[in-house]
Amino acid sequence: MEDRDLLRQLAMGRVAVGAAAVVAPGLALRTWLGSNGADGGARVLGRAFGIRDALLGVGTLQALDRDEHVKEWIVAGVVADATDLTATVLAARSLPKSRVALMLATAGAATAIGAVLASRWG
Repeated sequence: MEDRDLLRQLAMGRVAVGAAAVVAPGLALRTWLGSNGADGGARVLGRAFGIRDALLGVGTLQALDRDEHVKEWIVAGVVADATDLTATVLAARSLPKSRVALMLATAGAATAIGAVLASRWG
């Protein structure tokens, strides 16, 4: 798979995950936080997370289409994913183990893929 295609898929995934978190933040956060994802405060943060990811995805797609500032959008995504990874590690003791494993795998893979893409991008 070409790097552009991989980045486009990653960006479209961000838009989809972000939109889901905005529309149904409790459901989206229960995937990450377990039952704690359903309370009001978590829903606020879930929507913020969703907006962040959707905007990163849209920005990346636009940069790809224009062939401008693509690397900057990739790096911004890596920082966001690394932040999610770090936050999960720091809170791991208070989260369901199965959720921690899922989020570490997801955020870890997105961070690694983004870092590789950023290193290859001109």
